[in-house]
Amino acid sequence: MLLDEGKLIANEVMGWLRPGCERLEMAGSIRRGKAEVKDVELVCIPAMCMQQYGLFDTVQMSMTVQISMVDGCLAEAMSAGVLRFDEVVKRNGPKYKRLVHVMSGAVVELFAAEPGNWGLVLAIRTGPGEFNRLLVTKQRFGGAMPLGMQMAGGQLLRGGCVVETPTEERFFELLEVPCWPPEERTETRLREYLGARWR
Repeated sequence: MLLDEGKLIANEVMGWLRPGCERLEMAGSIRRGKAEVKDVELVCIPAMCMQQYGLFDTVQMSMTVQISMVDGCLAEAMSAGVLRFDEVVKRNGPKYKRLVHVMSGAVVELFAAEPGNWGLVLAIRTGPGEFNRLLVTKQRFGGAMPLGMQMAGGQLLRGGCVVETPTEERFFELLEVPCWPPEERTETRLREYLGARWR
């Protein structure tokens, strides 16, 4: 689909999801401003609410759990006929949901982050893929990832310990790479930068 159509769909879906999110941003090729986009990618930090469940109606046998408010927003959008879950590629986990915008048929991918890894998740979901592969490749193999660091489970690790990446700027700073605007993030530019850094 064309970029403008992708933005319209993204904004419509975000209108439904925003009440259940602490943060919500477009990602993927829409954020990079590509003329044509394949799907709609969104990154959110879900707002959480506490819900108490009583077992056998006794206070002593009750438990409190955190519930993502995004799920309630998705349920409302589905009831209104705006979204449905993708029946071909089925994904409905706490960190990744794959949906379809009913009217257009466009795939909508929703990725959940936390305040501590927002920058990493937004950067990786913005892409593009070739740029990301170079980011996570170790420096000794020509990539950007510093010695002793790695990405795993949606987190940046140093010596096995989580390093918080609350902003994109912090994520790229830790990788010793400039935080270029999304539309300027290309494999070619990153390769040139890394090559110049080691001359």
